Amino acid sequence: MKNKKNLAMAALAAVAILTSCSKDKDNEVSKPVEIRLSSAVTPQTRGAHTEMDVQIPANQTVAVYVDKADDTPLYGKTVLTANGSGGFTGTALYFPQSGDDVNIYAFHTNTDLGANYPTGELTHTVQTYQGSQTSYAASDLLYAKTTNVGKTSSTVTLGFYHLLSKVRIAVRFGAELGDVSDESLGILDSGMTIENTKLGATFLPDKTIAANAVAITATGDVTPILVTNLNSSEISTDFSTGVKYHDAIVVPQTLREGDKFISIEVYGGSVPELIGTLDYELPGDITFESGKVYTYHITVGRTGLTVHSSITDWDDSPGTVEGRVTL
Repeated sequence: MKNKKNLAMAALAAVAILTSCSKDKDNEVSKPVEIRLSSAVTPQTRGAHTEMDVQIPANQTVAVYVDKADDTPLYGKTVLTANGSGGFTGTALYFPQSGDDVNIYAFHTNTDLGANYPTGELTHTVQTYQGSQTSYAASDLLYAKTTNVGKTSSTVTLGFYHLLSKVRIAVRFGAELGDVSDESLGILDSGMTIENTKLGATFLPDKTIAANAVAITATGDVTPILVTNLNSSEISTDFSTGVKYHDAIVVPQTLREGDKFISIEVYGGSVPELIGTLDYELPGDITFESGKVYTYHITVGRTGLTVHSSITDWDDSPGTVEGRVTL
């Protein structure tokens, strides 16, 4: 009889334990867990505005959309602000209490995004002046897609991709123009511009494709982009240890052989005199592609420019082409 009583008590205890575990599990599922996001921009390279190569700079905003894994919308457009250290501030987002995985989409763009994930064509526009970090960052179009994210208290990293092209330009003087360290020589606050590109980038967001596979179409008028107002402190002493790059974002598009692409006003000589405006004309057709860097090393001579150019992915895969122009 005693054994039967002990068995009954043991059975009741087991039921109590199982019930307690079940309640704990239910509470764990229903407990709100915040979706903590950080940014990383991939691939990476180096230039004048390095901030956009590794993360989104402070005070830049992104628009975030969150769906359940079955594509049911969970959060419409939520604007978050980058803190400059990879994180964001703004409205808190939470995983569903059901415990379902989520898909996260995020845009860094200057176009107007609606409350729901966009389904129609959008147009992002690069700036006509990109000499500051702020104007350069405003020109960069980024997209991130992170799917099947399980409920976690750890930070979820959004891997942003550059959907446009990057041009970086370094300028140095030829030997006949003298010593760049002498402020009376060379380029005196003259503008360096990128010519013959359209500023609008039309794209169609699509949840079903990879973040770096979004197609871009150039639209709008051909308009010069002021890369920087060059002065003697922004001239490279050489193209290795003393290189100083000036960056600009351009919309992927095709330029033709003979098109003027880079224009520089130049002063030079022991007694500074205006040499004139030197233009780099493309030696062949070139199609700018999303996520690639186009690097130009320009040597300024008295009568022309010598240009060495290279095309790389934003992870620095090489390819080169050379050209020379004269007045």
